[in-house]
Amino acid sequence: MTEEKIQWRFSCERGPWCGGYWERLVKSVKTALRKVLAKALVSREELVIILCEIEAPINVRPLTTISDDSSDF
Repeated sequence: MTEEKIQWRFSCERGPWCGGYWERLVKSVKTALRKVLAKALVSREELVIILCEIEAPINVRPLTTISDDSSDF
């Protein structure tokens, strides 16, 4: 890891609630994969395509709540 200069950053210790947001996103991906794949064996190319299709709706989600007030800009 040091050759590639990768620095690991973990969520706070003894704080399992700190990663709730991204853990929910991971759960969404896993749920979608289970529904799409079931027990099918797919090639690497097919898996990449499936993951891209699952990734699209997850990445479209807004980062924050969207306000109706125009003065928030």
